[in-house]
Amino acid sequence: MPELVGHARSWIATHVPAIVDQWLALPEPPTAVFCANDTLALAVIVEAGKRGVGVPWDLSVVGVDNSDAARDAPRPLTTVEGPIEKMGGEAMQTLLRLLQGAPLEACRNAVSGATIVVQGSTAYHPPGRIVSAICTFCCYHYFDGDNTGHLT
Repeated sequence: MPELVGHARSWIATHVPAIVDQWLALPEPPTAVFCANDTLALAVIVEAGKRGVGVPWDLSVVGVDNSDAARDAPRPLTTVEGPIEKMGGEAMQTLLRLLQGAPLEACRNAVSGATIVVQGSTAYHPPGRIVSAICTFCCYHYFDGDNTGHLT
């Protein structure tokens, strides 16, 4: 369902108000949101609150990073914490392989070991609620043919 995917266009929260409005205008708005980072997730909580949507009672929100802001928020954010050192090491190895001429397809990999830090922004929703609607803020970074970076 494309209308459930919000494209933030960056890692900052500029477009979050419009995205939340779009979701709330749906005949069946989502009851859960998964965001690409904690900054976006915290902005969703603020914008939902401005519109009378209670977190976590009406809307569960999950971020990624386990940032200080997530832990220190008035309602601590449920977040995904990744193995940062392992991810950094893999990123460096990938960069070195690319610099040595390896094709991009040969350099893709996944790093396991992420954990969910459950805090105050998620809740059980009773049967009959739309809990299967999980929305994502996406930030894509790609390079076009002349290696000029673009954010979409």
